[in-house]
Amino acid sequence: MLRLGLGLPKSSEKEYEELLALPIAQWKASMALAERQGMAAIVFDGVQRLYDIYGKEICAAKNQYAEWTQWVFTYTGVMSQYEQRCLAQRAAIAELAGIWAKEGIKMMVFKGQANASFYPKPEHRATGDIDCYLFGKADKGDDILSKWGAKVDNSWYRHSKISFKGEIIENHRVMGHTRGSKKKKDMEEELKRMAHERVEGLEMKDEGLGCALIPSAQFNACFLTYHGLHHFLTEGLRMKQILDWAMFLYCEQDKVDWPAFNDFCERYKLNRFAAAMNYIATNYLGINLKHDGIIADGTYAEKLVHSTLYGDDYLFNSGKSDWIVRWLLVKNMFSRDRWKYRDIAQENVWKHLWDNAKGFLMKEEN
Repeated sequence: MLRLGLGLPKSSEKEYEELLALPIAQWKASMALAERQGMAAIVFDGVQRLYDIYGKEICAAKNQYAEWTQWVFTYTGVMSQYEQRCLAQRAAIAELAGIWAKEGIKMMVFKGQANASFYPKPEHRATGDIDCYLFGKADKGDDILSKWGAKVDNSWYRHSKISFKGEIIENHRVMGHTRGSKKKKDMEEELKRMAHERVEGLEMKDEGLGCALIPSAQFNACFLTYHGLHHFLTEGLRMKQILDWAMFLYCEQDKVDWPAFNDFCERYKLNRFAAAMNYIATNYLGINLKHDGIIADGTYAEKLVHSTLYGDDYLFNSGKSDWIVRWLLVKNMFSRDRWKYRDIAQENVWKHLWDNAKGFLMKEEN
């Protein structure tokens, strides 16, 4: 359904036949899973495309028409909510970029809306917070927005959290997590160099984002891989993040220096995760990998996808206290998720725990 919704290479006739035979209960279950994965609007694009092609051949539409019609009506409304949410966020980004530009500050949007630009319908990618980087002027950016009435929370070292016109903006001082490990700090310096060196060549968005910039392909390749692995280890991936990588490859792979990317991944032990994500992109989602330098390995791909779809990993928005979340992260590290550290991140969990504890206690972020 994701391939259909995105217009990616067609499934086999056998797969279409299996979709056409699904009863309404399975359509509902599939869409519920898509909602949890942040993919509801894109999967529903696939439903609409399937209906356009096959119409009443869909068993649920033929045999349970009233229930099917109500279900379609419900998700048409859900899709509209996605679109409205996206438009509201774009408007906020455009206004923020304009406010900061008047003060001589460039705003780079990354993650969320930057990734959405790779999709055929950007407004159908689920939105989250607005992540931005101000090229070393984060503190000045916070002060400016405070004068505009925004509420600024500076309690976390990585980024401030700003409430502005109904949106939450994460104004990043650092791209990654730099506490407690020289490797993390070295990676951070590389990512910043990629962002700063190419700032003059960054693209300005033309989708209602005003003068906001988006990252270079090389920065995105490295950052999305690091960010994806961090999510996978601590709070689990969602299909939204896997699809972000697949669509990045679909749109941007010709712009990436793949030998340099592979060197980056080898040095920071991102290589197994990157290879698994590339395998999923081409073998599950039909993305054509056109460059010999793109390494795809299926050794851990199926396990990664299963963990994404069915793992109960998300802790940070669970409503649990910070200390309970920390305890569960440590507990999972030594039990359920140990294979992630050992097999994919190539990390010793004891060293990982020591680095994190030392960084947290000593506030070693610089």
